[in-house]
Amino acid sequence: GDVGIGNSSPIFLTDILSGTANTGANVNNPSQLSVTGPDKSLTSGGANVFINSNSDFAVDTGGSIAFTGRNTTSSTTSVNWAVIKGAKENATSANWNGYLTFAVGNHNTATPIEAMRIDSSGRLLVGTTSGSYDFEMKKSGWVGALIGSTNALGAALVLDGDSNGDGSGNDYASV
Repeated sequence: GDVGIGNSSPIFLTDILSGTANTGANVNNPSQLSVTGPDKSLTSGGANVFINSNSDFAVDTGGSIAFTGRNTTSSTTSVNWAVIKGAKENATSANWNGYLTFAVGNHNTATPIEAMRIDSSGRLLVGTTSGSYDFEMKKSGWVGALIGSTNALGAALVLDGDSNGDGSGNDYASV
């Protein structure tokens, strides 16, 4: 049967509720887990769900969520397709620097490999785990990026090195 925590009429296998239950799409598509609660401020460290690691303090330790499934027709063995992880960026005591990383399955390896990271400085790193620029994309072989329009209205990469960074006036260039 379904288990309700804070909810006397659970519609999910595990239904955790703090406050008033929502209605709508979730009610029509019951699944395995629902966690419902009031909004939590992003900047005050609040969240509706905490994914914790209880490993000893060290670099690269933190909570993660794995997305798994079966990869063959003749086995019930589950494999990781992708992982999202939040972890400590360094091994410095009392330092809060962390990162968020996304790893995906790769046919050549048995475990997911890191594909993208957002570090504690807000840098977006694709194919690398460290960098000096706000956006870096690195990999072995040809590397490409596409900015494309699907309705023929045009596309541009705008470079603005002025102090306002607004991409307008006479202080920017577009490619």
